[in-house]
Amino acid sequence: MVASCFSCHVRRCVDVSHWRTSRQWHPCSTGSWATEMPRSQNAIFCGADEPDPEFDHPAGVSIARLLSSKLPTHGWGVSDPDCWRDAGWFLVCSRDDQSLDVVVVPHADSDRWIMQIAATRFPVFILRWLGAVPSADANAIFQLACDAHSILSSSGFTEFNWLWDGLPDSGDGDLEPQSAFVA
Repeated sequence: MVASCFSCHVRRCVDVSHWRTSRQWHPCSTGSWATEMPRSQNAIFCGADEPDPEFDHPAGVSIARLLSSKLPTHGWGVSDPDCWRDAGWFLVCSRDDQSLDVVVVPHADSDRWIMQIAATRFPVFILRWLGAVPSADANAIFQLACDAHSILSSSGFTEFNWLWDGLPDSGDGDLEPQSAFVA
């Protein structure tokens, strides 16, 4: 298949049939669409943050604690919630040799939240060229997104909007996390 890069419009022959289409992936970043990996699952969702006696700022600690307490039952090793840039909360999750970050921050609209799930480490091009690999692959990101979605939705959070590698704020996402690979 001949495909055009969405950013620089260079045309090249590549097999992209196994990737979900997304305007964010830039095939020229590594020279091949087939070697570029989706980097993060992002969600916007609604629900109330419970008041916390220990932390009143930043908001969202109850959501981070909920994920921290429930993800181990899904087979994940999870760190305690930690403040992320004084704007939200993050957890480090691991399973097998995969390491991922989960970041939860409040949205500008009240009772809405933004969550990003991504590899803890994603080497820049030159390091990938020298053999470095991300700390988690797209499948691990997808599995953690599915587990987080299950925990949050069963705890009363609603109106999920998921998207790979972008903020799903214009309704261009999915109601549940989707695999990066088309079946």
